Amino acid sequence: MPINNYRRDSHPYNHYRHRHYSQTKSKKPWVFLVVPVLFLVAACIFLYVQPIGSLPPKTKSLYTPASQKVNIAWPTASQAAIGSVDQGLLAVKPGQTTKPTASTAKLISALTILNKKPISYGQQGPKITLTQSDVDIYNQYFAKDGSVVQIKVGEQLTQYQLLQGMMLPSANNYADSLAVWAFGSLEKYQQAAQAYVNSLGLKNTKVGTDASGFDASTTSTAEDLTKLAVVAMKNKTLAEIVNQPQVDLPIAGVKENTNWLLGADGVVGIKTGHTTEAGGVYVFASKYDYDKSHSAMIVGAVQGEPIVINAIHQSRLLISQAKNNYKLVSVAKKGQAVAVYTSPWGESVNAVAAKDLSILKWNSTKLKPEIKLGYIDAPAKKGTKVGVIKAGDESSDIILQHTLQQPDWQWRILRYF
Repeated sequence: MPINNYRRDSHPYNHYRHRHYSQTKSKKPWVFLVVPVLFLVAACIFLYVQPIGSLPPKTKSLYTPASQKVNIAWPTASQAAIGSVDQGLLAVKPGQTTKPTASTAKLISALTILNKKPISYGQQGPKITLTQSDVDIYNQYFAKDGSVVQIKVGEQLTQYQLLQGMMLPSANNYADSLAVWAFGSLEKYQQAAQAYVNSLGLKNTKVGTDASGFDASTTSTAEDLTKLAVVAMKNKTLAEIVNQPQVDLPIAGVKENTNWLLGADGVVGIKTGHTTEAGGVYVFASKYDYDKSHSAMIVGAVQGEPIVINAIHQSRLLISQAKNNYKLVSVAKKGQAVAVYTSPWGESVNAVAAKDLSILKWNSTKLKPEIKLGYIDAPAKKGTKVGVIKAGDESSDIILQHTLQQPDWQWRILRYF
């Protein structure tokens, strides 16, 4: 075969090279397309997984009723004041002056002693053995025609029983004996008691030479005595004692509570008092049940009536008037929008009151509900607790009215553009 008839591309190897080159050349455009696509996919995934961020609430205004004038017909012959355990001092008769407290001073004694020697609620406290010194105290008060409860040397009484004896039958000797036991002497008790009332902000109260109030040197005002009543009713042990109609003591036997109004007009305490110098004094606490869900613990004091019966009578009038100066006010209705959460992707959900919220409001008190709300993260289910509304001692949870959904994938990727 002639040489010039030989074709170079007819060689098998050359044919293979030509085919492989053609295939490789045809694949290169796809490489340049795949890389950008992979980069775009990676960028979309990166943008998608970025945090959405928590959503802040936008609070809505709640109705706030205006305060109203308080109308109280004060006693003419004495000074008086009204308060509540929840709100403190509420109304005071003008022109208060310091006067002897009589046996209502035992509130100071009981609180000062419990401050020094606290008793856990439901407990009796330590046993105290009475000595000849305690009998001497008894004899001194007996000779002065003071209120006493019989004792004997070697008798053992718990701290709780001594508190019962001084608060219910108003035993002057129990008050002094317990004060000496707690502080070592009446002088040291006086110093401690004065420091205690000062710490309560009772600027017009002076603690005298005894713990019973029999001596006229313990003086105060109806305003201060009302503030003292608030503190007394917050002490569970003392509040329990003053609500007891009687006490059965080892030697003296059964002794009645001198507070004969106990159980009437919602009265659950606190202390009567009467001496020649002080006249009739009464510090009271009365539970006012407006309905099954709303109540108030009204406290107050009447000081300087001719006799204690008059002071108690005036207190009944004050309790009745105090009730008339309370109104039930609606703060929020169940399902009422309290706030709204709005998302950047255009979805919003209301935060609503989980239940009806109302409060028993004293007329002159300004009602300012407190709303506490937190941030939320999507998704958040319907009924999720996001905060609380508080008004006085009443409160309601704040929950989501609907479910807050997550944003769709388009928004999560395109939100930055």
